[in-house]
Amino acid sequence: MADGKRRFGSGIGGGGAVVPPGDVLGATAVARVLELVEVGCLVSVSRSRDGGSVAITVTSDGAWERAWFRAEAEAVMQLDEWLGVIGDERDSAPPAAKPDRRPRHR
Repeated sequence: MADGKRRFGSGIGGGGAVVPPGDVLGATAVARVLELVEVGCLVSVSRSRDGGSVAITVTSDGAWERAWFRAEAEAVMQLDEWLGVIGDERDSAPPAAKPDRRPRHR
């Protein structure tokens, strides 16, 4: 805003300190992210416009949730919760139907 003009979104947040992504994505958080990927989730990581927080978005079977973090401990708690919920859903889901291997007639 060096020219004195307001930028879109400049009125939102902007007063906090910049959070380096590595402060949120330490070894434990990355291990949880990889566990989510192993069970079939899509995991996305992004930053807020002002750099004051890091977002983690998890998509599983078309449903998604996103949370914003400033510290690894917060992220690990949420990632653990998501792992538990997704694991419970996968454990209680009926087995997938076996594909029909019979030849198709036209």
